[in-house]
Amino acid sequence: MIKKMLGLILGFVLLSYSVCQVLDSQDWVLVWQDEFETEGLPNPKKWKYDVGGHGWGNQELQYYTDARKENARVENGKLIIEARKEQYEGQPYTSARLVTKGLGDWTYGRFEIRAKVPRGKGTWPAIWMLPTVWNLGDQSWPDNGEIDIMEHVGFNPGQIHASTHCRHYVHHKNTQKTGVTQVKDAQDAFHNYIVEWDEKEIRAFVDDCHYFTSYNENKGWEYWPFFKDFHLVLNIAVGGSWGGMKGIDPDIFPQKMEIEYVRVYQKKNMLPPYKNASLPVEERVCDLVGRMTLQEKIALLGGTGFATMPIERLGIPELKMADGPVGVRWNEATALPSGIALASTWDINLAFQYGKILAMETRGKGRNVILGPCVNIARIPTGGRNFESFGEDPFLTSRIAVEYIKGVQSENVAATIKHFVVNNQEHQRDTINTKVDERTLREIYFPHFFAAVKEADVLAFMSAYNKLNGTYCSENDFLLLDVLKKEWGFEGLVMSDWGAVHSTIPTANGGLDLEMPNGYFLNEKDLLLAIQEGKVGEDKITDKVKRILRVMFKLGLFENPTKENPLLVNTPESRNLAYRVAADSIILLKNEKDLLPLKWDAIRTIALIGPNAALARTGGGGSSFVTPSYSVSPLQAFQSKLPSGIKLAYSQGVILDGDAIPIPTENLLLPDKDENGLLGEYFNNMNLQGEPILKRIDPKVDFSWGNQNPHSSLPQDHYSIRWTGRLLAPKTGEFFIDIASDDGIRFYIDDRMVIDDWKDHGIYANRYKISLEQGKIYKIKLEYYENGGDSVCRLGWKDNDDSLIEQAVKVSQGADVVLVFAGTSAHYESEGYDRENLVLPNNQERLIQEISKVNKNTIVILGSGSPVEMKSWIQGVSTLLQTWFGGAEMGNAIYDVLVGNVNPSGKTPITFPNSWEECSAADSYKKEYGTTTYSDGIFVGYRHYDHKNIMPLFPFGYGLSYTKFEYSGLILSSQKISEADALQIRCEVENKGLFDGQEVVQLYIRDIQASVHRPAKELKRFAKIFLKKGEKKTVDFKLSPQDLAFYDPASKKWVAEEGEFEIMIGSNSREIHLKTLFALDKNK
Repeated sequence: MIKKMLGLILGFVLLSYSVCQVLDSQDWVLVWQDEFETEGLPNPKKWKYDVGGHGWGNQELQYYTDARKENARVENGKLIIEARKEQYEGQPYTSARLVTKGLGDWTYGRFEIRAKVPRGKGTWPAIWMLPTVWNLGDQSWPDNGEIDIMEHVGFNPGQIHASTHCRHYVHHKNTQKTGVTQVKDAQDAFHNYIVEWDEKEIRAFVDDCHYFTSYNENKGWEYWPFFKDFHLVLNIAVGGSWGGMKGIDPDIFPQKMEIEYVRVYQKKNMLPPYKNASLPVEERVCDLVGRMTLQEKIALLGGTGFATMPIERLGIPELKMADGPVGVRWNEATALPSGIALASTWDINLAFQYGKILAMETRGKGRNVILGPCVNIARIPTGGRNFESFGEDPFLTSRIAVEYIKGVQSENVAATIKHFVVNNQEHQRDTINTKVDERTLREIYFPHFFAAVKEADVLAFMSAYNKLNGTYCSENDFLLLDVLKKEWGFEGLVMSDWGAVHSTIPTANGGLDLEMPNGYFLNEKDLLLAIQEGKVGEDKITDKVKRILRVMFKLGLFENPTKENPLLVNTPESRNLAYRVAADSIILLKNEKDLLPLKWDAIRTIALIGPNAALARTGGGGSSFVTPSYSVSPLQAFQSKLPSGIKLAYSQGVILDGDAIPIPTENLLLPDKDENGLLGEYFNNMNLQGEPILKRIDPKVDFSWGNQNPHSSLPQDHYSIRWTGRLLAPKTGEFFIDIASDDGIRFYIDDRMVIDDWKDHGIYANRYKISLEQGKIYKIKLEYYENGGDSVCRLGWKDNDDSLIEQAVKVSQGADVVLVFAGTSAHYESEGYDRENLVLPNNQERLIQEISKVNKNTIVILGSGSPVEMKSWIQGVSTLLQTWFGGAEMGNAIYDVLVGNVNPSGKTPITFPNSWEECSAADSYKKEYGTTTYSDGIFVGYRHYDHKNIMPLFPFGYGLSYTKFEYSGLILSSQKISEADALQIRCEVENKGLFDGQEVVQLYIRDIQASVHRPAKELKRFAKIFLKKGEKKTVDFKLSPQDLAFYDPASKKWVAEEGEFEIMIGSNSREIHLKTLFALDKNK
């Protein structure tokens, strides 16, 4: 149907007689079908649309529309394709052209479509097939072939045509192969239009009556291009070189082609095993890898940015990836609460739903691999990516991670657990050598990865940037081969972090399967040579490819390729999940005066103060940051929900780095003329080299291009920009120049470099303090480069004065209650760097101190990704909450907790220190360039505080409620167990307060006397329960002897020693309400 000329066709049409026969269908296997059972638009998992109105090479008059029910719909169990007379996009008619490309592609088979054709002059319905990949000859029509199952022109009622087209057999050479049969009632009744296609011939039928055959003459592709995947096309054309040859009757429209079903069969002997979805995954993997060339295998080992390389010859799809663990970082999406917030819920059911929603939005973006969860243990409270992960404890982390992964993979999206392993700091992360003993690895840093493999069947791992004991994690055989693949039996794929591969041969011989974002080391040139020289075995390459294919088959990508669906993004379900996690993650740390929940009858004026009041700090910085489809700040929530009659006041108090206003255009001058703006010079490299490919005047520098390029002449990534000009001071005084960027910048004033941050990182704010004189002009230059991911550069400034704090204090004095929203932001906590200290930045400590002096009803709400130091102000504050980076719904969640609509139930997943100096890593972090030694061993987090007998500011597992819970009735199933026994533990919890609420019941174990140093307690089980006021519930736990074991490096085994153990049940690691002893007796 690409091009037809009836006058030419008549010279070589085979006017055939139909021969009806009973076909033996026993060998045919149904591999694809659409029975059109669901009303509405055609199934998007089966049909796409060819769209446009350019004549389609045949002078056709219709415009093919995109997903428009007027032209394509399912009704009453039939697919309706309707041609209509109406002006649309410059064409006088509309219609639809449905295709299965990418959703249904086949080499050989039986294609059966039951249809009724339209009537009237000018209609040209067709059921036909086109190649999925155009790779022969001039890569166009007719070289790549066409198979017409049914064509009909309205001026010749009932005459059905079947044809094949190729370079040699084509109408303009008067050689086209066409068969014709007469179906008198084709416009009034349904008939089966069928083609059977194999390597020898293509046969056409109507109702199993054979009337045309096109034979393979074995003369090459010019005569027979029908040896590769083709897809179905269904359409009605209007007019055109053939359909309109005898004119168009405009009064007949609208006209419909109705289709009852489409069925595709393949014979068992013609269906490649890898395309047979009924076969086991391993059989399909082995079959497909056996069909691949070595070059194709190698091509699959290097990424293409955020995907794997498709192998079109074999129909191997892409694995399409997206950051990140706390929402889909692919344009706008729902910003989910940070990982540390999810862990603070201690709710495994929410973790499953979190993963499910994340996967749903991933599919909505047309992606099928999500790069999460992030499970780095929070060894240091200043860690840049603590907010992404699940805290300091391996058991809590494993429980949240397992359910998160199950939720993701329930939606046929692959989860990627990262970063394997000990990527617990961002400082020097690309090269740092992390020294860790094996027991510490096994007990603290491995368990959550192990659980992901054994309990969640996670499909993908991401290796870490750093070295482990001298060897990069991406080529560390102990990690990736000995432990992960051999000992744990992991069958999925291991990908590198972006740019974390450092070699070709060690990596190829090791356990890494996929280099991201590209094959800089794992590429055809280097690997073919290594294989030819015997330095890398092809079996190593084959194993990596099998793992990648295994993930594809488990996701069903060969049968159901991922398709973008915006309706799956920012759904009511997404928003509800974001709210529930945000609300349940909020931790009530202090409530000494019972100010919470707020009591409206005692409030006439409420003040919202602080840098985090008017902004929704949805997440931290770096690759996990999601551009939210929407977000609700605390101030917005109060403005929309506050009861009438209560006055709301607001004052910012301080400005955080990165929040400064862009330097206005009127304060910027070009280098050589008194016109406003800066001269921007844009380079297609990252080093400002050569001549710029673009020069323009930018009114100001306030750019957030996301993952797009600043201009079409620039590459998407790896470019640089230089802005030059002059700065006009608006007044005399001290200013902070504030520059937020992702990635590096250099800034010069009067030819002197004052900021040098020329390195890769997520969005980060640099600032420089300068004294300016009103009216004076200063020469400035800003240099910026981008090296992948998002691109951001903002040049701002702010006054260095106390006026904002003074304004906030004044507002607070007149309020009945003050809510201080303090904390950090994505400019302080981010991938690429650790926080410099635990102190609240930019005078926030002073802000809290000054406000709490003038208003005793001050409530501090901390929004950060990990703990902050509070010793300078906490004694003056009676009420304190931790809300983390709470995602899009954080404002609504905070409001509902403050007013009592939600009873806070969050518990700390990380110990809150009094100061940095008391932390377990204080003696080893940043002590040796290029190396960090985990001298704290297994004593991380609360294990360290117990071991050193230090009382933290807030312990692990801590969180208050508006109600009170009482624990009682601890019972064990036995006082002594053997190695084969399980121990049942039961206790009761009663809500003794005035509010319904949730409590997290935590079970810890202590080995009374061990042959090695062991922690004073270790979390082994927990349960989150809901209790109405006055309600009592029984909580049951079960322990196995494995829960009592430690890792013995000498024997390379987990060992549970005989003797007494203590069970401790409490509301946090320091408040133990119930205790008892039992014994492990191996001879019992």
